[in-house]
Amino acid sequence: MGELIGMGLTDYYCTRVRFSGGRWCVLTIATDQSDGFDDTEITCFDGLLDHIGVVLELHVTKRIEHSLLDTYLGERTGARVMHGHIRRGDGETIRAALWFSDVRDFTVLTETLSVEQLLDSLNVYFETVERAVRAHGGEILRFVGDAMLIVFAQENDQTAETVCENALRAAKAALADLAKVNKDRSKGGLPSLRFGVGLHYGEVVYGNVGGTHRLDFTVMGVAVNRTARLESLTKQIGTPLLMSDVLASHISEPTVCCGDFAVKGVAEPLTVHALESALPFAPASEAKD
Repeated sequence: MGELIGMGLTDYYCTRVRFSGGRWCVLTIATDQSDGFDDTEITCFDGLLDHIGVVLELHVTKRIEHSLLDTYLGERTGARVMHGHIRRGDGETIRAALWFSDVRDFTVLTETLSVEQLLDSLNVYFETVERAVRAHGGEILRFVGDAMLIVFAQENDQTAETVCENALRAAKAALADLAKVNKDRSKGGLPSLRFGVGLHYGEVVYGNVGGTHRLDFTVMGVAVNRTARLESLTKQIGTPLLMSDVLASHISEPTVCCGDFAVKGVAEPLTVHALESALPFAPASEAKD
């Protein structure tokens, strides 16, 4: 109440409004009129409650729907579902910077932490990455256990350089933020959280796939597989962040070529780059295919 007074408000009307199914919602109305609400206005409010309830329930329901879809599907995907793109096979071809990341030594974590500690650790990791990704225009498309598939979709007014730079900035921010988190975890006797991330840029199919009764929005294509394979090389090369030569060509930060690597499911060897600032690690001449 003190906060309302500080805002210059003089009176406060509070009541409950009935929703369908026997549910109730709290309705509050405040005024800055010098004399507050008079009896006529309060009587008017009371008489309008049934009508207000109908309109208010529609707004509350829509807000809940948006919140649920954004939380469980992502902002871009949730919006597509809200607009009726729910038919199996609906899809489009988009260009995007792609991110695939995976927690390091996850098996060790599962064996050394309690269930509660493991879930808390994963949530800390996911939250740290999510914060960096959202700040740079990305969308978490899928959690696969402790792995994450993220897209930085190239909108009509964006260039390849824009989304690739955004993906790189997000990855660097997430790695830096997690390093800070690990300092606090160390003080509490908890193991550090580390992850590897692969970045690529390419064309993917973004669409609705699944069975008759269970659908999922996802991205598919060669570019997705290459992104995942890039991440798998981070252990071998010894640096947490790797990218394709395609993405490296669209960023301004200097990179170093780590070599060409034959990976599962990709016909031709991947030319892999890392940030020059990440040196030292195994140079291209020492990297093993």
